[in-house]
Amino acid sequence: AAKNGENSKVEDVLEQIGPHLGKNIDLLFHIGVLLKKLGREYELVQMLTKAQVQFPGNPDVTNAVSKLS
Repeated sequence: AAKNGENSKVEDVLEQIGPHLGKNIDLLFHIGVLLKKLGREYELVQMLTKAQVQFPGNPDVTNAVSKLS
């Protein structure tokens, strides 16, 4: 949906996922890209900040922060 520009579908999926990635921390970067594309910078920053606190030193978090900040 994201590649096709179907932003409303993307937003629906993001709402279903919710703010907690839990064990799916490997999706952090991809979720961040979608948030950025949708102009949801506040949510992006909040998600990255929480991930840094919850998963210090995690390579997925480090990668997402470096590429999305």
